[in-house]
Amino acid sequence: IYTPDWKILRKQWYQRRVRVKRVYVPLPDAATRFTIIQKLLEKQQSPLSDKEMRVLAERTDGYSASDLTALAQDAAFGPIREIAPDEVKNIDANKIRKINGKDFSNKF
Repeated sequence: IYTPDWKILRKQWYQRRVRVKRVYVPLPDAATRFTIIQKLLEKQQSPLSDKEMRVLAERTDGYSASDLTALAQDAAFGPIREIAPDEVKNIDANKIRKINGKDFSNKF
């Protein structure tokens, strides 16, 4: 009498059912990086000029969208890092300076 090995059968079934698909997503070009940076900075009322954003888009050649997001998040903490730790808890959000190009250039 043949008794199947359920571990082997389960593994074979799983291999047939689950197929790993790899999709190549190319890196964004300069115009797309400009748009991504623009969208990321929308919540801060676009503190950078168009010229600064274009320069930033050119300097970030080879960056993915997630790289740009991490860069923008890190730059957003620039003004907060300049404040003393004991003042951060009590400071009014309107008194914190806006993000500028220097916050981004410090990350390169």
